[in-house]
Amino acid sequence: MHLRPWLCLNLLFSVPTTAFYPYSIVDTLPDPVERYTLNGSPNIPDGKSQGGKNHAAGEARGAAPTLKMTRRAFPSNAEPHFWSVLERQAGARRSNSHRAPDALLSTSHRTPVKRTNNYHIVTASQPSQTDSMAVSEDGNDFSYFSAIKFGSSGETMYMLVDTGAANTWVMGSDCNTPACLAHNTFGGANSETLQITENKFNLTYGTGSVNGVVVSDTVAFAGFTLPLAFGSASNTSTDFLTYPMDGILGLGRSKSNTMGVPTVMEAISNAKLLTANIYGVNLQRNSDGSTDGEVNFGAPDTTKYTGALSYTNTVANGLMWEIPVDDAIVNGLRCNFTGRSAILDTGTSFVLMPPGDALLLNSQIPQSQQNGTMFNIPCSSSIPVQFIFSGVTYNISPRDYVGNPVQGGSLCHSNIIGQQAFGASQWLLGDVFLKNVYTVFDFDKERIGLGNKSIQSTTQTSSTASMPTTFSSSSTASSLSSAISATITASSSTPSPLPPASEVSNSSVSSVMTTTSTGVSMTSHNSAIPSSTTKPQHSMGSSIGTIFPNRPWLYLAISSLLLHVIHI
Repeated sequence: MHLRPWLCLNLLFSVPTTAFYPYSIVDTLPDPVERYTLNGSPNIPDGKSQGGKNHAAGEARGAAPTLKMTRRAFPSNAEPHFWSVLERQAGARRSNSHRAPDALLSTSHRTPVKRTNNYHIVTASQPSQTDSMAVSEDGNDFSYFSAIKFGSSGETMYMLVDTGAANTWVMGSDCNTPACLAHNTFGGANSETLQITENKFNLTYGTGSVNGVVVSDTVAFAGFTLPLAFGSASNTSTDFLTYPMDGILGLGRSKSNTMGVPTVMEAISNAKLLTANIYGVNLQRNSDGSTDGEVNFGAPDTTKYTGALSYTNTVANGLMWEIPVDDAIVNGLRCNFTGRSAILDTGTSFVLMPPGDALLLNSQIPQSQQNGTMFNIPCSSSIPVQFIFSGVTYNISPRDYVGNPVQGGSLCHSNIIGQQAFGASQWLLGDVFLKNVYTVFDFDKERIGLGNKSIQSTTQTSSTASMPTTFSSSSTASSLSSAISATITASSSTPSPLPPASEVSNSSVSSVMTTTSTGVSMTSHNSAIPSSTTKPQHSMGSSIGTIFPNRPWLYLAISSLLLHVIHI
């Protein structure tokens, strides 16, 4: 968990609507709500890694979408409409789970099995590169997890692979809450080498809580066997009842460690198992039919990306895997973002950014509509969406940024969502982005490397519809001002077309979200984004010629039709 661990793994599938929401974001900045109580340091068993290669195939294990951010990141008085939309998205994903090839779907049937929940998943193939582990997924590209073996008996626990969390914990066998009874647990009966300390931890999340003691034992994954201190939860709230994972494998930066014990990467470094303390992540996309999800320790898998890796140093004094953003490009037009940074988190399903930034980005997709804090875009969109880091452009496939269909139309939800999880200039880039790149996390040099994956063909076709014409220049300014400064309230109104991108980009879109007694408000920074000198201005004035600047024939046809109507 990062320093602000509000690790709320939210399962949107078959969970009460008041408990979980459709994406994953865990632990973020320091948060007084979650507190750890540690008394001394844990007794970590001595011993060296037994190193040998151990690529035993992980057992099939299902997972509903995990979303590590719930009302902890989104204030409890946030717009109810936002939650209802995300709930519908989760339901749609659940009903569309058949889209995964049957050959890739399997059901967990472990013996003995304590958990009462079985899920269908897409099981990743075992990596060919040494010091690597397979990363499977839930079949909906919502959550990614690996089978990790704990203790002397090698008890298999299914752990969320989380670059946004530094601490590791599992559900303990002494936990008798309904949630623990539905999951695989680990304890003294599973291992003769388990050592229990007197150090306690207590985590309170937005919709649940976990507490227990810090323990230590051997842990095996990616061919390593090494001693590790981790949390053993003796109590979990019922919010975790349907979680498909048995715990968290924290691969976040050590600076975000709040448990006071060595993290996974620190344990690997202390044992001197690698020549370079790095790991590379490749997330598979279910719609591709691929099963090559993996984490590679010590060296990147050069077969997973094209060209060379481009490295970007993490931001100064950052606690998480956070790097500066150069800009974003949508449909060939730069958004002219400045001063932005992005947190890369495998435990987050979507892309989250402050409302003004999401408005600017989504507005450049033709026919886009704003629906509260969500956005609707054409399901057939093939508009290029790209992010730029250290001068290198990285694509986001429409298969990832186009979400589930909106009821009763040809529009779909955008997976680029206007919710401020952190600061006014911080983005949270989850699996929607990470599926498109191979990502290297370098602990030694405190940097992130990105490599573009091969661009695969898509069956989606481009929308030929023009931008909405219901906004004049004056009405655009008014609506944008309202979007940024007004207090967010529940809304059941019809989605409104977004203003032209050129008009949004010239407005003050940098905003800060604050919690007040009356709701959540966004206050403008009045930091206008400069317009590009090469960026075409799509004015939506009264002239038809300005609406179709590159289609004179269409202008003439419409003009002729209007003259004919007037004559009649």
